[in-house]
Amino acid sequence: MDALIILLMIMVAASVCLFIYLDFDDYLDPRDELKNVTGRLIVLEGMEGSGKAAMASLMKQYLPAKWNFSKEPYSSPNTGRWSAAEYFEDRRHHLIAKILPNLLADKTLVTNRYWMSACVYDQETPEAYLESWVRPSLVIWLDIDPTQITLEAPKRPLAELQSIRVRYAQLFQHLSDVEGLKVCRVDMTGKKPEDAFLEILGVLGACVPEDRGLIEELRGLLSPELVKQG
Repeated sequence: MDALIILLMIMVAASVCLFIYLDFDDYLDPRDELKNVTGRLIVLEGMEGSGKAAMASLMKQYLPAKWNFSKEPYSSPNTGRWSAAEYFEDRRHHLIAKILPNLLADKTLVTNRYWMSACVYDQETPEAYLESWVRPSLVIWLDIDPTQITLEAPKRPLAELQSIRVRYAQLFQHLSDVEGLKVCRVDMTGKKPEDAFLEILGVLGACVPEDRGLIEELRGLLSPELVKQG
């Protein structure tokens, strides 16, 4: 009998330790917090080589310090390419650990990629995300002719990149016309990063009214020659 009691006590203690060290994200439902969101989520989307990292870097350099920045994948893959299921879990962790805390604190968060990438690359449907995930205040689609991508070693053949571009166009047409999401297309083909950045500043003020004056002032002061990539 004493041995049974001791065994039960060990099992309870082990359960408590496990509860403490478990990743609580696995037990949180983001839908519980969506009604409390007051911040703004701005998404940079586009195929690889379209300039998302360059735009995020310039935005971080010039926009107010209270703006925060993130990216997906949120955690770097350890080896090789992740499966669609692994990308989904990483995306969900990003939502709970980074996106929601910022938006619940009334911050503006800019993320390099969001669930739209899953719809394009893994051909998932957007309906479940639209119902259960934070809707972006603005999606900035960096569109580029795949033949003009200047990556030293593109990871995908040209025909695949062209197909990806078509899927992006179809997705954003649907999200804009049917779902009412605000999507801004920026044509990156043959465009310098500094010119694209000034174009993006032109739409950010309307998306974040409390910073509109500062953004418009910044846009008026900057010229392509003055914009420097950090």
